Amino acid sequence: MSAGKDSKEFQFGNHTDIGRVRQANEDYLGYFETVNGYLFVVCDGMGGHVGGATASQLAVESIHKFFEHGRYDQVQEALRQSILYANQQILTYASQNPHLRGMGTTCVVVLVREGAVYYAHAGDSRIYLQTGQQLTRLTKDHSVVQQMIDAGMITEQEAESHPRKNEITQALGTMPHLEVAVSEKPLLPASNDILLLCTDGLNGMIDDKSMERVLNEPISVQHKALRLVEMANEAGGYDNITVQLIQFNSRTTPTIAEDMASTKTTTTKKKSTRTQAASAAKNQKIDPAFIILCLMIGIVAILFFIGMDQLSDQTISTSELKLEQAASSDEESADPADNAAREETQVAEPKPVSQTTAPVTSKKTESAKPATGKNTSPATAEKTSSGSTGETFITHTVRTGETFSAVARRYNVTNKTLQSWNPSVKDTDIKADATKLRVKVKATHTVGPGDVLDVVSKKYGVNKELIMAANGKTADRAARGETLVIPFAEKK
Repeated sequence: MSAGKDSKEFQFGNHTDIGRVRQANEDYLGYFETVNGYLFVVCDGMGGHVGGATASQLAVESIHKFFEHGRYDQVQEALRQSILYANQQILTYASQNPHLRGMGTTCVVVLVREGAVYYAHAGDSRIYLQTGQQLTRLTKDHSVVQQMIDAGMITEQEAESHPRKNEITQALGTMPHLEVAVSEKPLLPASNDILLLCTDGLNGMIDDKSMERVLNEPISVQHKALRLVEMANEAGGYDNITVQLIQFNSRTTPTIAEDMASTKTTTTKKKSTRTQAASAAKNQKIDPAFIILCLMIGIVAILFFIGMDQLSDQTISTSELKLEQAASSDEESADPADNAAREETQVAEPKPVSQTTAPVTSKKTESAKPATGKNTSPATAEKTSSGSTGETFITHTVRTGETFSAVARRYNVTNKTLQSWNPSVKDTDIKADATKLRVKVKATHTVGPGDVLDVVSKKYGVNKELIMAANGKTADRAARGETLVIPFAEKK
């Protein structure tokens, strides 16, 4: 997918896919040429099929409209304000449409302007940079497990299979005071560098090394985007998958102008050498035989130079042909993504960014901040390394607002049964984030390839809604490696 004409110094490719499990695509992406530069946006919606799709689309369209409102000198502050503006648009739209309340979306934004790259994000969608054939993540997830990594509680590897992996702490449309992480300084990409924007449907299914290998393949940038999505689907495709790639141009062969300049310089040097030789000959008496020999050598040299000039002209023509073929190949390799099939949502006029410079900071880690959205399970199995197929006890950490009865209902047991497992705990003694209750469950299950909740439900003979309730899920989704609590089918 060629980035096209004028002064663009990159090609881009993108693709979004529903995956193999979901019933609708709640992701949304956009690429726009604005008065502020080239804008790329990727969003991962949540809150039900309709709500998630609406939130992600509204976010992309709001950010686009913000950057078309006027040219901003303070680019990083403009990025922050654009996401805050989109957040407010989603909140307003949800308040006007009660059936959409609770919808939200993650967001990553990249702005390419005058050769520099600026970026910002909220949530757990990611931006990566591939440089020197090595992939590096530029963004830090706004998630519970990332907070645990920062606190030294778990490792990056442990986070991939942690039961709270899908809990995010920042999302557009879920809170009035959103924290946006913005790049502290612009990125100056080198030739062949690639930026990757993606939802967790990609990085949740394939690891960074696999993505790195695809980005290093000698194929067009659009085919790289398609291949990444294909690999995520091959790994299970449990979620919607969205990818945008920006590959910055390389100059592996000299331009025609450089070829011509090089030829002209060589010819000038040769002429200068011949002039100096002729001048020296005038100042000396030279044997006639020597003159004849020099003339013969000169004739041979002239013929040689003529042949070199013709060869150089042929080289230039060949270089022109190769450049034209390469440009044609880039233009035909892909088409810009256009999700115009979705119903357009009206966006209010954005307010200009204040000209007072606001500090641009990364998100602060706050362990007490409530998580929103994808999963809210506070349960920890006592044995969860590979899952348990027999009855087992788990430890449930009481959350804010939970009562003894609420915990019992969550795991489909009676108050009396829960009390028998926790004889020293009284309902009046319960404290949020401090009280831990032992709860017996039918089993724990580690999600593997193909394990959608319907499959897990049939395997254990337990209603899917009971499994969702026990794991604090509001959406029918489970990530590979996640440990699920399986409650008893009949109330104990």
